[in-house]
Amino acid sequence: MRLINKICVENEYAGSNWDFEKTTKYVFDLDGWEIEAGYFEHYKDGRLVKSVLELPQSYGCPSKCGFCATSGIEQFYIFRADQLLELFDYLYTENSLIDHKYVLLTMTGMGDIYYNYDHVERFLLGLKGYTNLSVTLSSVLWNAELLRKVELLSSQIRIRNVQITYVTDNDEIRSKIIPIYRQKEYKLDEVIAFMKESHKDYYRLNYILMEGINDNQKDFEIFANKMRDLKDKVIIRISKLNETKASKRNRLYPAEMEVMEKFHRFLQDAGMNSYVFYAKKNDHMNCGQLITENKEE
Repeated sequence: MRLINKICVENEYAGSNWDFEKTTKYVFDLDGWEIEAGYFEHYKDGRLVKSVLELPQSYGCPSKCGFCATSGIEQFYIFRADQLLELFDYLYTENSLIDHKYVLLTMTGMGDIYYNYDHVERFLLGLKGYTNLSVTLSSVLWNAELLRKVELLSSQIRIRNVQITYVTDNDEIRSKIIPIYRQKEYKLDEVIAFMKESHKDYYRLNYILMEGINDNQKDFEIFANKMRDLKDKVIIRISKLNETKASKRNRLYPAEMEVMEKFHRFLQDAGMNSYVFYAKKNDHMNCGQLITENKEE
């Protein structure tokens, strides 16, 4: 593994329990694949809240989400557990995280756990000795079988969040934005039913708010109706769409801030735990973005 580049920025955020982020993005040559990994420090009123490591799970991704920079990469290569461990060890040591009280490892970089669960699981089980570590897992293809595996894994490592992506209830629009749904049926109702029966409290719905796609009152009401039995079991993150070459190519645009706040108030009035999440400026360091996508600009 060879370090190619390291970029540091600072940004203000709207979030759940932090409002400022110091970001370091690393670009590595990992066995011939140019990949990104991130280290973030989250602050609230000037006080460090948590340190975060973000790792990829693959190079490229078959889901080809229309808003994600990764969709512009044609190749697909799954990272092995030992490669993930090499990345983790570098970032953990580089940033002296052994001295930090709380570290969050998010497997939310390039890729999706659906395609690489076995390697990710082996990698995470190898981290059981890190007592200050918690984990966030994310996918656009959760199903009952995969969620069951994660519940078993959570008996051995600390899971902070299982993040479930939500775009729209409209099958045609959803499959256009996330093309993998044309090949693999996404049974959201099955996922909801599993969460209803689960005793875990780590579920988070990531509602990616997009102009003209899922930003009107009818969309809000459909979503709230689906979530009505999960009021006390899930957190809903209302996320601003971060622009990428892919989102522009697919004519997907972020909703207005006023709409995000309106949706937030609507969910709160419905008794649901929600918050608005977005960066105050576009520094190409945010969810779904890749700094390497813009290296020639």
